[in-house]
Parts: sequence; C-alpha cells; structure tokens
Amino acid sequence: MWQDNHSFEQWLFSQDVYDMLYGYSSSQSSDDSVVEEEGTCRKHRSAKASFSVEDRYCSFFYKQYLSPTVFANGIEHDDSRLGVNFRRRFRVPFPVFSEIFTDIEKVMGKKTAFDRSGAERIKVDLLVLGSLRVVGSGCTFDAIEELTNVAQETHCCFFHEQFCRWGERVSPVHIKMPNCPVTARHVLGLYKRRGFPGYVGSVDCVHVVWDKCPA
Repeated sequence: MWQDNHSFEQWLFSQDVYDMLYGYSSSQSSDDSVVEEEGTCRKHRSAKASFSVEDRYCSFFYKQYLSPTVFANGIEHDDSRLGVNFRRRFRVPFPVFSEIFTDIEKVMGKKTAFDRSGAERIKVDLLVLGSLRVVGSGCTFDAIEELTNVAQETHCCFFHEQFCRWGERVSPVHIKMPNCPVTARHVLGLYKRRGFPGYVGSVDCVHVVWDKCPA
C-alpha cells in the first residue's frame, strides 16, 4: 500500500530525473552567444560545457549537414543520397528545414552576428537541427551537445522558447481535419492507394507490452 498519496505520482514522474536526463532546469541559463529574446533564459552564467566558435564548425552536425561540402554534393535535393539521409534522420526534407530556421530567424528579429563579448553567435540552423533530432528520435539534449558542440542548456532553452513556439504558431496552417466532402475524398484516396481503404488519418505511436493485462 502507498502510504503517501503523492508517492505513486512521484514514482511515475520525477522532475529531478527529467531535468537530469534532458538538461533543463530553471536555475540553468543559456549561453550568452545564443540568439534569443532578452530576459527569457539569460539570467546568469552557469557552470556548463564551454565550446568555442571553432568547436561548432568542427562539430558532427555542422560538417555533415551545414558545411559548403555537403551543399556542393546536393543535400538540398530530396532525391540525392545526402538529401535522403537528411530526411530519414530529421524527419523533414532539407528545404523544409531551411524554411523552419528562416521563419524562426524572422520572428526573433534581426540580430547582430556577434554577442556582447565579440564572439560569433550560435547560428539558428544548428539549433534547429538539434531540436529536430530531439523531436524525431527522442534523444536527450546531452546527446545533442555531443553532436553540435553547443551546450545542452542552450539547446534546451532554444527548444522551449523558440522551436516549440514556432510549432504552435504554424500548426493551424499544416494540421487540420478535412472540412468538406471533396477534401475527405482526396484524403481517403491517398490512404486507399497505399492499401488502407477507409482511413482518413493516422498518428505515430509507440507499442508497449503490458504483461498479465487484466482484460
């Protein structure tokens, strides 16, 4: 028997464990070089991993997806080898990724390329790549730090303050139910051609085994 009414909920979800895994805490702050709204996350400098501008340009994500070499090899084209790999790993084609970080940059407003210390600011495209990997694979911000050479606190702050807000703003444009018979027939036809007659929508999900289910 649970002696405390809150024990079961605490066992199901621990804020401390979540913060440890995903690197998010109200006491932590973003790097001064991150492009962000003044006063949202920048409260004080915390003890966290420190990376130079050169480190970011040498990171795996930059060299694999943002360097001049990959553009020369056609990563922007969805039918190229690099383009196919990009879509598989980030769940969106490269042109859509470009639209996302361009839109976020516009909303955030024009920023100088350098912060108050004279260091080059972290580019929004690198931060968006980190957010897409978190959404697409469920990995932690700590893992994204290793891939981008950008502190996990910076990625976490950008994810919550910019990326999620962008999703809320554009979701009504891209996510909607069929609102007339013509649209419904079009959607039904798409599913029927793929072997699912009668379907009008689908969601991604995770199947979990429930051993000894009572019913």
